[in-house]
Amino acid sequence: MIYCDVNKIAAGKIKKVFVKNIVLQILKYLRIKNANISVAIVSGADIKKLNKKYRVKNSITDVLSFCYCKKPLDGEIVICYSEALKQAKAKNHKLEQEIALLLAHSILHLIGYDHKNDREEAEMKKLEGIILSKIK
Repeated sequence: MIYCDVNKIAAGKIKKVFVKNIVLQILKYLRIKNANISVAIVSGADIKKLNKKYRVKNSITDVLSFCYCKKPLDGEIVICYSEALKQAKAKNHKLEQEIALLLAHSILHLIGYDHKNDREEAEMKKLEGIILSKIK
C-alpha cells in the first residue's frame, strides 16, 4: 500500500493534490508498491534551519530527503518553495515542472541513489529525465 501525505505548503500556488499525484506516479513508475512518503513545501528560512540541523550547512537548499526505512519505503521530502520558483525561472519552465523534478530527485535519494561523483550524478539525472518523461 502507498501512503502519501502533503503536510505543509508554504505558498498557495502549488496544490496538495498535484504533489500527491506526482509522488504516486513516480512510485508507480519505479514499481514501488509499499511506501509512506511525507512531503512539505516550506520557506527558505525553514529549510535553512533543517539544512543546518541535519547537514551542518548554514544555507538554503532546494530540497532535503530523509529516509527512515528502505523496505517498505518510508521517508520525508522537504522542498523550498522560493528555491523551486527561482530554479523554474532560471530554467524557463513552470513551477510545477520544477516541483516534479525535485520530487523525482528526492525519491531517488530515498531509494538509495546519490550524486557524490560525476558518474552517480549523471545516472541520477538520466533517471530523473526518464521518470519525468513517463509521468503526466
